Amino acid sequence: VRGGAADALARAGAALDAIREGEARGDIGALTEAVSAALDREVTYAEELGTSGTPGGTAGWGGSGGAGDAGLVLVRGRAIGRLTAPRDEATALVVPALSAAVTRMVEAELTRRFAPAQTRAELIAQILVAERRQLALLATQARETGLPIDDTHVAAWFHLRTVEGQDAQRERRLVDVAEMAALRSLKQGRGHWHVARAGGGLLVLRTERGAAPDLTDRVLREIRGLVDLLGSDGDAAERALYVGIGTPQQGPEGLQQSAQEARGAADSAEAGRRQGAVVVF
Repeated sequence: VRGGAADALARAGAALDAIREGEARGDIGALTEAVSAALDREVTYAEELGTSGTPGGTAGWGGSGGAGDAGLVLVRGRAIGRLTAPRDEATALVVPALSAAVTRMVEAELTRRFAPAQTRAELIAQILVAERRQLALLATQARETGLPIDDTHVAAWFHLRTVEGQDAQRERRLVDVAEMAALRSLKQGRGHWHVARAGGGLLVLRTERGAAPDLTDRVLREIRGLVDLLGSDGDAAERALYVGIGTPQQGPEGLQQSAQEARGAADSAEAGRRQGAVVVF
């Protein structure tokens, strides 16, 4: 075996060992550092919200020996991060395994963080359409899952449309992207954010104890930040986004009212073709 090839295989083997050990620890930063040390090449990972692609692909790499895009990391078919590394024989062998490991680590993190949120999201979706006689039971279930249903709620409603005609399958995928962006980017602070699919759109709900005078302003600021984030991703040119925000309301019925107001405001934005605007009820 030629010296260069033997060296590449040795570095790749050490890097694959580092991936197996590092994945179990669950720290992506420590994993890329260990892989970099084993390869004697700097490998970095950065989160990003992007379009669909091929995990661990090499199409974006520069020429031999040059640094470049070593591949996308995908979750649910969407890019959530990007690996960069110098291109050589060892990194070409290691990057697909590293991409797969990072994907598994991110998916495990999302499960830990958001599995309870998924249960609450299902309850919220039911509460939105529940009749008065059903609300008491749903409210009890909400309390059991840790959803502070009796607190004050401010709802934001997102209509996500395809620019070129109606495409239900494409719009569902756009909701997928917005849902993940919301779950990963919104800061909890002194209250709670909840994200639920409803009525073909996306409901983003802020819940806090009490009704602080600046609650709506803070929600508006965070929602505009989310809109800006979605406006910079790979789907922005193909998506029309209309957003409305309801007023602060308390309890299960208040949640319903704020959501109805938010949807009405989003409907108004869409009717006025105010794409990317956030309309407050």
